[in-house]
Amino acid sequence: MHARFPREPGFKYHGMLVVGRTQGLSDFERKRLERRRNSVLVNSRYIQCMTYDELYDDLRFQLEKAAPLTPAPDAPGDLT
Repeated sequence: MHARFPREPGFKYHGMLVVGRTQGLSDFERKRLERRRNSVLVNSRYIQCMTYDELYDDLRFQLEKAAPLTPAPDAPGDLT
């Protein structure tokens, strides 16, 4: 019988677990989150674990880093 899905998917994927706000975490929860960052696996792949605040800070940093790469408003092809 032919398997409907292969054992290994033909694509790469990344996982992320986003939990709560940083400031609301107790010391115990911070340590627990740190352990999860180093040990959570899904289908033998590590999952990135972070708080909403850490995700926001990371995305903001990435956008600020990319901002100089955006074309000027009067650049050819501008739709505005």
